[in-house]
Amino acid sequence: MRTRKVCHLLRDTVDRQPIVISDCAVRLPSVSTSVLNLNEYFNEYSKKGKNCEIYCYHSKRTKQIDDAWHVDLAMNDLSILFKSSNVRIENLVLILRREAKYVVDSCLRLIRDISNLHVGRLVLKVENTELALSALSSFKPGSFRCLTIEFSEPEKEVGILYDSRIIGTEQFRQAEEIDIVKYGIIDPIHLESFFHCSKFRITLSSLSGENILQLRDALASSDNFEACHIYLSRPLNLSNIGKSLEANVSDGAPFFTCEYPCPDTDSYLDIQVRPSKVFIFCYSTLESGEDDENSNLTK
Repeated sequence: MRTRKVCHLLRDTVDRQPIVISDCAVRLPSVSTSVLNLNEYFNEYSKKGKNCEIYCYHSKRTKQIDDAWHVDLAMNDLSILFKSSNVRIENLVLILRREAKYVVDSCLRLIRDISNLHVGRLVLKVENTELALSALSSFKPGSFRCLTIEFSEPEKEVGILYDSRIIGTEQFRQAEEIDIVKYGIIDPIHLESFFHCSKFRITLSSLSGENILQLRDALASSDNFEACHIYLSRPLNLSNIGKSLEANVSDGAPFFTCEYPCPDTDSYLDIQVRPSKVFIFCYSTLESGEDDENSNLTK
């Protein structure tokens, strides 16, 4: 009995040791092919009649397994990779297609079964919001720090994001960095959904003077804001935006910049406005002063 308890303790201790992975990508492009990337290793699993052909790009070798379905073999290898209950992945990319629903469901089930998963950057490449929601719901809120979602149909242009449910998910709200500039054009009513981020990249359908003031005031009051890129699907009127920001904008100017102090700090927002893009970043005068002093010491 004592030996059994020691074995259980040892197994639990080993299970708690984190598996650390630098780069992992799961590509599920069709019902006949699955691709797994792990750091420099790249395996492609293809359906060949009733058999499965596995091609390893690292060793440039091909292996055929008779009477085997490529999905089962790919998911089995992925489950071995995720065998621990404690997995840390620096960069995880999931490319999901509607036609590969069974494979997608199997992959997301494996992710849900990991009790302690931490991801540095999660990249989702999907065809629609339903796939994005399914993927996001497979991760516990707070389990990833950075989130990128891209529209994965290159033959179609990125359009208006009419279904904005992803923005309301708890997983979205707890991400520190968000990039959905290639996923959909967002209505400015959703701007406040990004105020919690340290960094974000989005595309807006429009941006009014009222919007830019709301954005400026919220980011200036944020404790963790660093930078954001806001792209516009329609050109901005620089003169109108400049008036809202009380900035001097000369006629015909291609862009303008202005600064705004962050309350009760030594930091400032640097706001750069062009017809097609707004770039805002936060900097500290204390840090720049220290840099100047250090540069003087090295002269």
